[in-house]
Amino acid sequence: MDWFAPLNTSLSGLEASRARLNAATNNLANADNSAPDNASVYQRQMVKLQENAEGQGVSATTVNVVGPPRIEFNPGHPDADEYGMVRFPEIDTVEEMTELMAARRAYETGIATYNEGRHMFNKTLEIGKE
Repeated sequence: MDWFAPLNTSLSGLEASRARLNAATNNLANADNSAPDNASVYQRQMVKLQENAEGQGVSATTVNVVGPPRIEFNPGHPDADEYGMVRFPEIDTVEEMTELMAARRAYETGIATYNEGRHMFNKTLEIGKE
């Protein structure tokens, strides 16, 4: 029996939550970054979760969501093209803030679960000493 499997499962959840937090903060930080052409526009990041190879816990993969940019007319902008159009990433700040709050809650829950598992493991060791 693997005594550390529950703790490793909790740790994988914490790592997944951290990846979600990083992706959401990167998206929020780059939401207003402009670019002169479609190729250099920041691409929104998203985290895909899947069961890890051991069957316990999750593994997180950060991927770029390729999509069309948000285009605005602003001929005085330094990144405007010859038609006065400026390209921005298609990022919904409300959606990203919601993802940030959900990831934070998941992280807090993961920490509580890990600490409780560690506490139960220590209590089991104390019972074995008696």
